[in-house]
Amino acid sequence: MKNDQSQDKTKDVFTTYQDMVDKVFTNINQTVPKYYQFITDAQQEVFKTLEENVTSAIKLQKEMATKGGLPTSAPDSNLRLMKDSTESYIKLATIGNQLVLAAVAAAQQTVKTGNENVKAITDLSQDVTRSWMTAFAIPN
Repeated sequence: MKNDQSQDKTKDVFTTYQDMVDKVFTNINQTVPKYYQFITDAQQEVFKTLEENVTSAIKLQKEMATKGGLPTSAPDSNLRLMKDSTESYIKLATIGNQLVLAAVAAAQQTVKTGNENVKAITDLSQDVTRSWMTAFAIPN
């Protein structure tokens, strides 16, 4: 009889289901960091390429203007406007990044709270089930 119980346990649907879930999440936990690294590397390469292209374009334009005898100076007010525009863009981008990071942190906290709530509800459900089993004398 004990052998039958042992066989039943190894074929238990919940054990099998938990094994499947464990395998899926093990796979996810192994794969996701690779995606993050790939995306980070790709993003860095795109930004590096963009910066090099813009720098090359500026050098080429400067060379063409110099060789063509075109004036390359501008009034101080124009240069100040260019610098101020860049500083404004950087400030705006920084604020935007801070907002995105705050939103992600809030979403992360919401998920964490949700997980804690699920655990509390599961614990409560288990307690209620045990109470009912005791009250109605249902054997374990």
